[in-house]
Amino acid sequence: MSLVHDKKMAFDGPSLKVQFPKSGSEALLYHAGISLKRGKMYRLSFSARSNVKTRVEFVPLMASAPWGALGGYACFSVDSVFKTFTYFFLPTKSSDNARVNFKCNATLWIDNVTLCEVEQQPGDGLPLHLIYNPADGKEILY
Repeated sequence: MSLVHDKKMAFDGPSLKVQFPKSGSEALLYHAGISLKRGKMYRLSFSARSNVKTRVEFVPLMASAPWGALGGYACFSVDSVFKTFTYFFLPTKSSDNARVNFKCNATLWIDNVTLCEVEQQPGDGLPLHLIYNPADGKEILY
């Protein structure tokens, strides 16, 4: 895998280009040393594009043994146009040594990655989740 500070392929400034050898099947990009607390709401925002239509998988993980997930996995569809994504999540476990983890199986440009705790107001409740399966055309809210 290689990382390139790409000044030509920019969203609003230089972007990070993530490439991996043709023999590889996927690339992981992560940043460790983050503290995540169970029950606190977090907002992840980033902009991304690829040279092909693909998906970027995100998951908050422990950055040391036992290396478990601290929350659910989320996938974001990317293509040749930069898009900005925002994802809210509640960690299921706390860790003072967490990491944000992105996984992709194609060349990826990523920019403007931010992660911050979001204050919940009394009565806010949990975020609404939408699951859409294009094969059967059904949407499920939970």
